[in-house]
Amino acid sequence: MSRLTQELEFVQALSNPYYLHHLSTLKYFDDPAFLSYLSYLRYWQKPEYARLLTYPAPTLRVLELLAEERFRRDVGTWEGVAKIAEGWMREFGVLEEAGS
Repeated sequence: MSRLTQELEFVQALSNPYYLHHLSTLKYFDDPAFLSYLSYLRYWQKPEYARLLTYPAPTLRVLELLAEERFRRDVGTWEGVAKIAEGWMREFGVLEEAGS
């Protein structure tokens, strides 16, 4: 498997809030080398790479959010994960507002 393919799969997995929680419980977000790697992965925002993403909007959004310490802290709690998952479902049209 090529490096591009590996990074494509990994960056798409990051749009899963439960996977982010798993990474948080393993303390990945406390590792400066891992945070540097996440920063490196922002090359996926370039159009020539973004076109390869299955779900570009949530994938690119999470790359932005992972730069924020508060977001990384929030995915460390189940309450935070639930709020993020619900917010993303609303934002990306999977879940409609109750009563709409």
